[in-house]
Amino acid sequence: MTRAIKTTRTIYHRPRPRAVGSVLLYSIVMMVVLTAFVSFAVDYGRVQLAKTELQAAADAAARYAVTGVSDDTAVAKAIASAAENRVDGSPLVLVSSDVTPGTYLAGVFTPGGASPNSVKITAHRTAGEGNAIPLLFGAMLGQRTCDIHAVSVAAITPPASKGPGFVGLDSIDISGNGRFDSYDASVGPYSSTTRRANADLASNGDVSLSGNATVYGDLYYGTGKTYTHGGNSGVVYPGTSQALSTPVSYTAPALPESYTSMGDLHGSGNGAITLTSGNYYFTNFEAAGNFTVNVVGQVNVYVSGTLNLSGNVNTDSNRPGNFKIKMTDGGNVKLSGNGALYADIDAPESAVTVSGNGEIYGRVLGKSLRVTGNGGMHFDESLGSGMTGKSITIVK
Repeated sequence: MTRAIKTTRTIYHRPRPRAVGSVLLYSIVMMVVLTAFVSFAVDYGRVQLAKTELQAAADAAARYAVTGVSDDTAVAKAIASAAENRVDGSPLVLVSSDVTPGTYLAGVFTPGGASPNSVKITAHRTAGEGNAIPLLFGAMLGQRTCDIHAVSVAAITPPASKGPGFVGLDSIDISGNGRFDSYDASVGPYSSTTRRANADLASNGDVSLSGNATVYGDLYYGTGKTYTHGGNSGVVYPGTSQALSTPVSYTAPALPESYTSMGDLHGSGNGAITLTSGNYYFTNFEAAGNFTVNVVGQVNVYVSGTLNLSGNVNTDSNRPGNFKIKMTDGGNVKLSGNGALYADIDAPESAVTVSGNGEIYGRVLGKSLRVTGNGGMHFDESLGSGMTGKSITIVK
């Protein structure tokens, strides 16, 4: 028997050169696409982190700088703060042109102003300055760096509550033809035609008005105490008189860490003293007759003894906030004369007496408050509430 033998033959086909070229082309295209995605993910994350760091550094610089608007140290403070904050691993560098003191009012920042209350910081990392954010993978696509910018505006703002503007913790006694009203020195000077009715008075004790004394605002007296008024005196509508729901309480000011000790001041005659921005400590402070006190910049005067002002006081820009008088140990306070006094008086342990025909602009806090004469007392609402000062806020 003869067996048939089958044979098989394997046929090999060589790849077509065109198909190999297509795969290589597709691979190159995909590599480019993947590189673009990697660049976007990695470089985008780095740029966004740098932007966040830059904004935080600008905010910090603005907050610190605005504390120097009253003594012209805003630029130096901004530069120093920036150097302490890193952006993409390097300290932020600011120059003087990046720091702009100005006035923030009604949501608008305006460079400069007679009494700046804000600072604008313009921070940037750019290729033109040689410090742009480098892109690792973006360089493969021709984009080697990315510029970033940040703007921050910090403003010194008063608390929401405007008053009380005049306080006698134990009692308030007002007679004569005195009038109490309010204005906002950050908007403009006082005018009787545009006065406001926010001159709130407050006491934990009795409150008495007599003569023609008038209050354009609300009046508060202590719970269980009395409010009396006679003649044509009283609270002008829409103001009200009512008992306090919660007693008012203030702490006596304390000396700051840094100050200039001045000893006793007994100014009289035609003499004068000039106080520039800073903290000053006096054991007693008296300016009488034609003696003149010149206040330049932001001045804080601390007094442990007595305060007697009947002379001339020239407060910088007629802004009460530029002349803060702080009684540390309960010495008596006497304000008299016929001139204008622009001041913020913080004396919660002192008996305060106001007499004469002069006008007082600002705020007065005493343990007791007695007002006679025909002068007016005008609460500066820009001083804010209480005696704790203003707050610093990032507004833009």
